Amino acid sequence: MARETMLPQVTVVDVTESTNDDARRLGREGAPHGSAVAARRQTLGRGRRGHVWVSPKGGLYFSALVCPQAPRAYFSAIPAACGLGVLDACRALGARGVAHAQAPAR
Repeated sequence: MARETMLPQVTVVDVTESTNDDARRLGREGAPHGSAVAARRQTLGRGRRGHVWVSPKGGLYFSALVCPQAPRAYFSAIPAACGLGVLDACRALGARGVAHAQAPAR
């Protein structure tokens, strides 16, 4: 029996083509805000404007479904705020060697 929580669903896979594509699919299927996909490796990761996003084994790659309740003018700050929040959470949980967060190139 599944345990009921207030936390969004996080799907973890070993390999995926793209966590962005997976999260987009979840959104189309009606997944709630905050649902996420994490992978140990991506084979077709990409950045903005078609830039290649190399995702070798050993990292943590994820995409979260975000349905902001804010004016569109604030949307561009969401990725940086989320990345900093993840970095803070990793450090608070005792992760060592977590030096930086990185987003795909523009």
